[in-house]
Amino acid sequence: MATISLFAFERESFQQAGPFHQIHQVVDAQEPIRKLLWDGMWGLPDTHAIFAYLRAENEIAQSLSDVVNSQAVLKFIDDQFKAAPENPIVHPPYRLGPVRSSYLPWGKADKTNVKDPDAHHDGELITTINIDFKANTAGVDCHRC
Repeated sequence: MATISLFAFERESFQQAGPFHQIHQVVDAQEPIRKLLWDGMWGLPDTHAIFAYLRAENEIAQSLSDVVNSQAVLKFIDDQFKAAPENPIVHPPYRLGPVRSSYLPWGKADKTNVKDPDAHHDGELITTINIDFKANTAGVDCHRC
């Protein structure tokens, strides 16, 4: 059976970082696709683009957003910020929200510093992970910095 993946993007294009929603559903040729995940699409915020992709039967679909926002990954990120070296000028950094991921086809990626430009097929999606964090400067006289 094939899998259909549906993506709804809250940004201008899927290459940009930002929130998006994804659903992957195994579809059987015997069942009508009109049943496809209707319940999962209620309550989505404004979206700028929707993309559907019918995957081959041997292709595995995984929600990267779920993976990078798992409790273990978020704890790891938070622990890295907590372990940052102390700095009298900057308050300890902390994560502001969920980890975001964006995709870019390898064929459109900047390969200026890539050792092997043929490492991937042009259609493969390369992922960028984005973490919004805050690191305020302390109220110090920066003329002494």
